[in-house]
Amino acid sequence: MQRLLTRDNPHSTTLATADVTSTDPQRQVRLRIELLVQLYGGHPALSRLNLYDEPTRAMFGIVGYTRQVLQGLAAEQLPYLNVWPSYASLSALGTSTYEEYLQLYLDEVNSPPLLRPLPPPVGNGHHL
Repeated sequence: MQRLLTRDNPHSTTLATADVTSTDPQRQVRLRIELLVQLYGGHPALSRLNLYDEPTRAMFGIVGYTRQVLQGLAAEQLPYLNVWPSYASLSALGTSTYEEYLQLYLDEVNSPPLLRPLPPPVGNGHHL
């Protein structure tokens, strides 16, 4: 069991116990994001969240779901992930070609891929 902010009153500091032993990947994702938002959501240094580093094609469904949950719980956060580079092996990609990998990513994750690290945001949240 892990302690999470109650969804009934998101502004409360009262914590409720939630079951994070679930074997449902979507439930695990939602609970983890709720905990992240509770612990760090108001921190001024938080401007984006890395969803995953170099996912295989098989992970696109859960990564896409993660993006949706994040946008629902913390729409001000920029979700991103690092896609595999073009020289990655096809077994790492989980597809027949790199083009197929990118197209499936765009179709299923529906989040702009991060092809290079972003510098920290400045001023009003704009990147250099």
